[in-house]
Amino acid sequence: MSPPVPSPLREYPLPAIPPTDTSNSQSPATATTSTTTNPARVRLNLHPLTRLTLGTSFAFTTIFVTTALRTTHTASLQFRAENAHRLPRSQKDWFFYHRSRSYAAMRDGVVAGVKRGVGMAGYVALFVTVEEAVDAVRGGRVDFGACVVAGGVTGGWFGAVRKLPLQTTALMLRNGLWYGFLYGAAQDLLVALRGGSVAWIDPFVGRARAAKENSSRTPAAADSLQDHER
Repeated sequence: MSPPVPSPLREYPLPAIPPTDTSNSQSPATATTSTTTNPARVRLNLHPLTRLTLGTSFAFTTIFVTTALRTTHTASLQFRAENAHRLPRSQKDWFFYHRSRSYAAMRDGVVAGVKRGVGMAGYVALFVTVEEAVDAVRGGRVDFGACVVAGGVTGGWFGAVRKLPLQTTALMLRNGLWYGFLYGAAQDLLVALRGGSVAWIDPFVGRARAAKENSSRTPAAADSLQDHER
């Protein structure tokens, strides 16, 4: 009878694996979400790229539609005035007259709409970019200050690009600061209404919010005291 062959597992045992503590462990997705998502530092609860895309798309669409409609009507009247001395005489000539007028008006409307739409989308992109840059420089603090700076920069850039006089450029700068303040204040009020913390609004609503929290906690404390006495 041959001697037993030693098992390789007995001669070379596998190393023991220490038990892992799963009480404080997080999945990579959860950890990434918890470290990258911070609602307090996101304006309108939208990612900067999302706000940039929505803002530029809305600006381009609105300005393109309004400018195209207005320019089409104006170009149609202009075509009629320029050709008033040579009106058609036959039905066939009238057909070509109306077709040429429609084509000319449509062409001018589309060209003017695209130009103004792209320009307005560029100003909106500048505003959102400056707003996000100011928030990043201030360490993630989100309030109306960044909107005021972005509005002033956009208004000043508009005056410089259009080569407006100094007084008109100053007026555009002032309007940009004012509208930026209104836009930022509206965002802060929206955050405060949703229960968020805003530095310049908290002193006015802090007492009311604390009183509301205390009033909601008082009945629960009274019920627990009665249960303890029983």
